[in-house]
Amino acid sequence: MVGEEAKEITAEIQDGAGELINIIYGQAKTILNKNDYKLEMALPTVLVGEKLKIRHQGRAQTIVVPFESDAGPMFIEVMVERN
Repeated sequence: MVGEEAKEITAEIQDGAGELINIIYGQAKTILNKNDYKLEMALPTVLVGEKLKIRHQGRAQTIVVPFESDAGPMFIEVMVERN
């Protein structure tokens, strides 16, 4: 996956993006849970397309992290809910 050039977004690339999200979340979860947060398992969702409309379940606060790349913009959204 690293160093390969992609001409289009394929199912394999979407799976790779999901795996990266799993790695990032897993690391953050480990660190935050050691500091008295209570993060649970979560399943990543990878959405591809233009002008997507996302309907969130619940009213948790959402953190949006924007990225820029040669292929265009990318966003990671994390929903955080207090107990």
